[in-house]
Amino acid sequence: MTVFDAPTSIKTSAFDDWKPLRSLPTSDMALIVRDFYHPNLAVVNVDGVNSMGPEEAAYAMKQLVQPAAVIPSHAEEQVTNNGVVNPDSRTAQFIQLVGDMPAYVPLSGRTMEFDRDAQCVSGCGMSSDAAKAGPRKR
Repeated sequence: MTVFDAPTSIKTSAFDDWKPLRSLPTSDMALIVRDFYHPNLAVVNVDGVNSMGPEEAAYAMKQLVQPAAVIPSHAEEQVTNNGVVNPDSRTAQFIQLVGDMPAYVPLSGRTMEFDRDAQCVSGCGMSSDAAKAGPRKR
């Protein structure tokens, strides 16, 4: 687990667990990350193989870390198509599960900038609302 200060003075937490076993939410996320660092913006991996899957990551964000906003990362699949989240992706599932928490999807070649309250001020492009509509019906 890595915690760092972003250039905009937002405390950001990224859950890059290098262990060979899949990582799961732990009490350290609440006791250390939330209670000590008080992050406004979190970057969380959602691949479900080497890190938490969408369900675990959403639980960790909503119940343990409780940031104002989140950036899903390392989904290990094509997450977007022309800047729109693929509705059947793990990232779309994660975005649905975090509910009202803003989720900002990183796009190639675009730098996202946030204010101290984890509000995107530039470069975020796609709203998480599109992914919250749910997976497409087949």
